[in-house]
Parts: sequence; structure tokens; C-alpha cells
Amino acid sequence: MKDFENEQKLKEEIKMGIENEIELNHLKKINRNITFLHTIIFSMLFIILSIFLVLFIKYYKANSIIHEAYQNLQSLSQANNYKLVRDSININYQTSEISQEQLTYYYKDGRYKLTSNITDNAKFKNEYSTTRYFEDNGYSSTIIFHNLKSIEKITNSYIELKKGDPFRIFSDTYMYGSINGFSSIYLKLSLSIRTDYFNEEECYVIRAQSSEDGYRETWISKENFFTIRQVETVNNLYYREEKFNLMLDVVNDEDVDSSNILQIYNDYTITDNITIDNYMSYYNAEKDND
Repeated sequence: MKDFENEQKLKEEIKMGIENEIELNHLKKINRNITFLHTIIFSMLFIILSIFLVLFIKYYKANSIIHEAYQNLQSLSQANNYKLVRDSININYQTSEISQEQLTYYYKDGRYKLTSNITDNAKFKNEYSTTRYFEDNGYSSTIIFHNLKSIEKITNSYIELKKGDPFRIFSDTYMYGSINGFSSIYLKLSLSIRTDYFNEEECYVIRAQSSEDGYRETWISKENFFTIRQVETVNNLYYREEKFNLMLDVVNDEDVDSSNILQIYNDYTITDNITIDNYMSYYNAEKDND
């Protein structure tokens, strides 16, 4: 009887031991699953945080460079004496048309002189040249058509320019710098930035890829954050390049004075209603007659 009881007791202990072992293995399995789940969660959090960190660094770098360049232009645009030059070239690879222009603003104490010299192998046989005088917030201007040897005084229903408007020729820097909110974040995250040299000057190159397999590049000097170059291309069909040069405190009163242009250009005629658009039509007609 006693042996039977001992045997039963032993069986119960064995059964209990097996159940405990099963329960222990189950707990170990649960712990392993929990540990694995924790590892996955922490790994995902690490990946997400790493992506956010990379995006933040990319945005911060682009935003810092653009902000500095934009603020620099905003500040320079309030100068009272400057000469601002833009040299541009446009190439249409499909038609082989090439046009070049040098646009120069002279500004001193509210007065402007704007010179434009264009060479266009499709529209003009020779260089097309004009000089224009106007003032801040003015509705009138005087324009000299050098090819036609004519002078016209124009009165508009709109203001020609406000102080600082010539700096709008830095179109990319102004566009990037003036956008705010979510659009600004999205835009700056889509930009790529590299360092390169232009005319032996080290620059930040901000590149925006376009949907037409082209791109836009803005070249900003590392030294003074001045925008010195803009490039645009569309799928090897079209190319445009603009180069900028700014000189401060070099303009004299004589450079922006239009009071004596009739004496200077005494062989020019004063003509009414020759706007830039019908001037081009007129000049093309003259060219066809040559």
C-alpha cells in the first residue's frame, strides 16, 4: 500500500514537473516573441528617426543656404548705387537658334539706366541695342532705339519699377526664398546640393530636377552668398544660362542722367508709338528689305 502511494506520488511529481517544464517553455517562447517584437519596434523607430534626421539635415542645409542668399539679395537691393549686369545665352537645339543678351542696370538715388544688347541669329542680322531711362515709382520712361536711331518717351498706366525690382532677375533665388509653409519644406527636400567651382570661385550648386527630364541650377558663392549663375535645360532640347555681376558705388550721376540725351544723340529722331514689340516687327521688315 505504501509502495503504491509512493508510486502515485512520484507520478504526480513527474506530471507536475512536465507541466511546469511545458509552462516554462511556453513562457520562454513568449519572452522570445516579446524580445523579437521589441527588436523590430526599436529597429523601425531607429530607421524612422534616421530618415527624419537625414531629411532634417538636408532641409536645414538647403534652407540655410537659400535663406542666406535670399536675405543677401534683399539687402543688396536696397543699395542706392550699383551696377548690375546679367549676361544670358539661350540655345534651341532643335532649331539651332541662339540668342545672347547683356542686360545692365545702372542705379543711383532713385534713377535708372537700363541697357540691353541682344544678338539673335533668328531675329536680327546685327546686334539689337536699346537704352532706357526711368525712375523709382515712375510711370514714364525714355527709350533709345540705337538701331533705328530713334528716341521715344513712353507714359504707362503702370509703374515701371520700384526700388529693388531689378534684383528680380535672380528668379530662382527669389522663388526659393519667398516660398513659405509646407510648400517650402517639400521644395527644399526635393533639391540636391553639391559644391563646384565657377570662374575659380567655390559655389553651392542647388539643383532642381524637372518633370521634362531637365533641370535648373542656381550657383551661389560660398564666400558672400551672392548668386552668380543660373542654368536651365530641358531634355537636351533647350539650354539657358545667366551669369550675374554686381558692382556697388560705381555709378555716377552722368550715368543715369537723361536730361541731355537729345544733345548726345542729336542725329536721332523722336518717334511716337514705337514700342518694343512693334519695333521688332519694324526691324525685321527692314532686315528683309536689305
